[in-house]
Amino acid sequence: MKRNVRGAISLIGGGASKDGTYSDEDCRNILDMLNDPKDETEISHRNRVPLRIRDFR
Repeated sequence: MKRNVRGAISLIGGGASKDGTYSDEDCRNILDMLNDPKDETEISHRNRVPLRIRDFR
């Protein structure tokens, strides 16, 4: 929230359920993981890196 970033989290499968929906409890658990300084879960870095094209042929 400090960086104003929204996206998938850095867990294999993105922590998503099979049908892509989240219950209130799922959302609370994910927010708890993101807010826990001891937990290394974060918003996926690859989804917020600028694209830089060096060469085009």
